[in-house]
Amino acid sequence: MKYNDYKENMQLKITKLEETIVQLESGENMDDDLTTKSIADSDNVKQN
Repeated sequence: MKYNDYKENMQLKITKLEETIVQLESGENMDDDLTTKSIADSDNVKQN
C-alpha cells in the first residue's frame, strides 16, 4: 500500500471516529454490536 493510500484510509477512519464521538456525546442511540454488548455485559454484572 502506498503512503498516500494509507494516509487517505487513516483519514477516513479518523473522520468516522470523530462522527461516532459526536453521536455518543449528544446521546444519540447507537445501533451496533458494541452498544448491545455493553448492555449485555452490564446485565451480567447485575445478576452476579
